[in-house]
Amino acid sequence: CPEACRYDCSPSSSSTTPSAYPTKNPTGSLTVSSSIPPTNQPTESSTTTPTNHPAKSPTEGPTEIPTNTPTNQPTNPPVEPLSLKPTPICHDISASLTIINVGTISCSSIKTGIERNRYCDINITIPGGDVKSIKQLCPEACRYVCSPSPSPTIVPISPVPTTFICPELSTRNFSEYQERITEIYEGVSGKDVFDSDRDRFNALKFILDQRFCDDPNRMIQRYISALFFFSTGGKNWQEGDTWLTSKHECDWKGLYCNENLVIIKISQDDNTLTGTLPFEICQLPLLKRIDLDNNQIGGTIPKNIGRCKNLEVIDIDSNFITSSFPDSIFDIPKLQVLDVDSNLMTGTLSARFGKLVDLKHLSVYNNKFVGNIPPSIGRIKGLKIAYFDLNNFTGRMPQVICNNRAKENEAGGIIELTADCSGSDPEVACADDCCTSCMNI
Repeated sequence: CPEACRYDCSPSSSSTTPSAYPTKNPTGSLTVSSSIPPTNQPTESSTTTPTNHPAKSPTEGPTEIPTNTPTNQPTNPPVEPLSLKPTPICHDISASLTIINVGTISCSSIKTGIERNRYCDINITIPGGDVKSIKQLCPEACRYVCSPSPSPTIVPISPVPTTFICPELSTRNFSEYQERITEIYEGVSGKDVFDSDRDRFNALKFILDQRFCDDPNRMIQRYISALFFFSTGGKNWQEGDTWLTSKHECDWKGLYCNENLVIIKISQDDNTLTGTLPFEICQLPLLKRIDLDNNQIGGTIPKNIGRCKNLEVIDIDSNFITSSFPDSIFDIPKLQVLDVDSNLMTGTLSARFGKLVDLKHLSVYNNKFVGNIPPSIGRIKGLKIAYFDLNNFTGRMPQVICNNRAKENEAGGIIELTADCSGSDPEVACADDCCTSCMNI
């Protein structure tokens, strides 16, 4: 492409280019150039020494001015022209692909689910100005069902080095950055989880897309905040516009932080949350309160909830929580409020409830619990509220719980105690001076 490239070339039929420019004599006058092209070497040696000045100055200038470009274009075609035929079968190309702000990848480097989700929908500009998605260029790696393409075969794209650096993680480019944060988050959520779990992958992708860079503890807090959004159907929340922005996660509505910008409370009452609670919330080291009343959250209470050592309040009533209490919940030493009424919980209440020595409010009414109410609850001296009604409990209200009732004009003890104790044949027998309210299911 000599014209497009502004390349000064000669016609392919000529080995030398004749000069039609005049030569300049010492006096400044011009001599007319020969009409016969000179040869590269003279045929004979001159026997006469040339004079410094021409014998006669020309009276006219040159009759022709040459053009800088050849009159004929080269006739030889490019050695490897682009193919205008569609590719017969959808195969990955062998060329390297350059993604702005990411770097150079190849189809063969796209192997895992996270890499497919990360790269395959990205559009890049190929030679000629066409825009293609990477899945069209790497259909096998991206598991993309394609048809023969009518566009020219893609030629390699020159690599563009990435300059993304995250000093807090000691990474020098995006590839190292992605590898490092994936390693960090696998330590939170589990090995290879991003290949199989969409919510966790979306949380990771959010961090990658933002090129978020901070110390590992902050990276984990932001990841868990994003994961909570995805796990509970954040896109369908009534109020979720402040989430997944570039602002600090402590500015996302419903997340409360201390003066050091560490999350201490998650509050999303009446906000149409769905999905399940991610177990990773217990990787928030100072989390004290979980307030998620009146939503549509399903699943179970996370089995590792006991790792939330600073948790004081679990308030998740009026949802669709199933199963029973995980054993680890009795390992939360500071728990004061356990409010799970109006869910779909089943099973029995464990005798380990007596370990929750700081518990003040226990509400399990309107579920599907069975069996006896455990006497160990009566040993929780600071307990004020205990709601057991609208379940399938049987037997008698343990006397030790009745003994912990606050008597008239006496301080301390349980002030509200309910059970299914009404009627002539109550599900739970309760002494006259024990239960403050009796229901009949």
